[in-house]
Amino acid sequence: MNKNLHLLFITAVLYKVVIYSQVKWGIKKISTGCAVLMLFMCCSCNKNDFENKSAENPRKANQMMLTPDPWNPTPSPIAWIQDREGTGPYQPSDPNYLYVGDAPDSKLGNNYSYYVHFYWHGFPSDGPDYPHLAADYKMQIQWRYYDTEPWRYIYGDTPGYGLTGIRYTDVFEDIPAYAFPYCDFGAQIRVRIRVIHKDFLTLTPDFDAYEIYDRSLVSPWSSEYGSTAPSYYNYWGFGRPQPQQTSGGGWTESDPDNVTDGQILVSVYLPTVTGYSFSYEIENLTGGLTQNFRDKSPNSVGVGKNLMMGIGSSGGSISVHAKCTNNLTHNTSYSTKMMSYGLGEKTLDIFFSDSDFDVSP
Repeated sequence: MNKNLHLLFITAVLYKVVIYSQVKWGIKKISTGCAVLMLFMCCSCNKNDFENKSAENPRKANQMMLTPDPWNPTPSPIAWIQDREGTGPYQPSDPNYLYVGDAPDSKLGNNYSYYVHFYWHGFPSDGPDYPHLAADYKMQIQWRYYDTEPWRYIYGDTPGYGLTGIRYTDVFEDIPAYAFPYCDFGAQIRVRIRVIHKDFLTLTPDFDAYEIYDRSLVSPWSSEYGSTAPSYYNYWGFGRPQPQQTSGGGWTESDPDNVTDGQILVSVYLPTVTGYSFSYEIENLTGGLTQNFRDKSPNSVGVGKNLMMGIGSSGGSISVHAKCTNNLTHNTSYSTKMMSYGLGEKTLDIFFSDSDFDVSP
C-alpha cells in the first residue's frame, strides 16, 4: 500500500512539472522526458514487487506454468501419472510364472472361463495395515512384446488405464484372459505392475504445490523392463481376428464347432432395403467386463458375424445397437435389441426387421 501511495505522489509531482514546462520551455521535449521517467518508475516498482513476492514463496515462480489453461484442461490424476514414476511405498516385485488357464477351482469348475495368473509380492505379510492394503489399493498393469515397443495397458483401448482390483497379495488370479492380447504363436510378453492408492484417483489438483498431484500415493513400477513370459498363448484375448466372408459366400470361423470354449459367435441379421444402408455396434457385458465392437457393417445380404468373449462365471448379456441411414436424405433411425446368454453357449442370433426402423416403402 505504501508503495502505491508513493507512486501516486511521484506522478502528481511530475504532472505539475509537465504543466509548468509547457509554459517555460515548450511541451514536446519535457513532456516526453517526464513520460519516460514515469514509465521507468512504474516498471521498477512492479519489478520489485514481483521479486519480493517470489522471494517470499519460491514455488510461486512456477505458478503460471501450473495454472490450467482453459484451452488445455487439467489432466485427471490417473492421466497425469501416466508418464511419471510414483514415489510411494509397496513397490511390487515383477510378476512371475505368468500363464493363461482355467478359472481356479475355488472360483469356477468348468472350461468356459479363462484367466491370467501370476505371482507377485509387494505388501508386507504382517502388521496393522496388512488386512486393509488390498482394499485400499488398485493394481495397474502394462504389457508389451518387445523392448522397443511402448508399454500398453491391459484391456486394450478402453479408458480404464489398466486398473484392476486386488484380492490377494501374493497370487493374482482374477484377471480375465480378455484383458490381455490375443496371441496364437507363443510370443514372449513382458509385464510390469504398480499399485495406486484409491485416494489418488479422486485427488483435486493443488496448483500451489510443486506438483499438482501427490506421487507418494503411487508406487514405483516393479521394474523398468518388467518380467518375461517366454511362451505366451492366449486364444481368449482381445484383438482376436473376426470372421470374414469367404469368396463362396460363407464365413470363416462361422461353424460353432470351430468356436473355442469361452467364445460366442454372435450373428446379426439386418434388413436389406433399396436406398438404405445399415450398420451396428455390439456391447457385451460378461464377467464384470464390457467388450465393444463399433462401426460394424453387414455383408450384401444383411448378415454380420462377430466373435465375442463369454468370460463370466454365469453368462452375460449382449446389446446390439443398429443404425439405418437414408442414402438420399441422410436421415437416420435406430433400434436396440438385447439378449442374455448362459454359461457355455456358443451361438447367439439377433434379428432386425424393416419395422424396427423408419423405412419408407
